Amino acid sequence: EEDLKQMRNWTKEEFVHILRRQSTGFARGSSKYRGVTLHKCGRWEARMGQLLGK
Repeated sequence: EEDLKQMRNWTKEEFVHILRRQSTGFARGSSKYRGVTLHKCGRWEARMGQLLGK
């Protein structure tokens, strides 16, 4: 009940920001594929496998 009162005062941007912060998938990277990362320079990198011995 108290949560609903707070939610009514939020803007759409605030609501989306809070949902993304609570999501576990959002904070882990910008790619939906495992092992693929986007560097700050804009270059994508794919990790193709594990190191030997693991």
